[in-house]
Amino acid sequence: MGEGKESNKLVFGMVQGMMIGMSVGLIFFDNLALGIGIGMAFGVAFGAKADAKGKRDGGTDPEDDAEPTKD
Repeated sequence: MGEGKESNKLVFGMVQGMMIGMSVGLIFFDNLALGIGIGMAFGVAFGAKADAKGKRDGGTDPEDDAEPTKD
């Protein structure tokens, strides 16, 4: 993950996805475990979406900061 603003977007996306997923799971399936599972899936999906948008819009990739390897 990046630093600062980019990292906050990723966390916000994950939290937002978890809230939406848990609400959907609890309302439609009336099962706490299923709600948590759906919330985690939505959280990962929204987090990945936010991360991809950040990289596309010029965000940094942590692997770019790594030391170059010598052949």
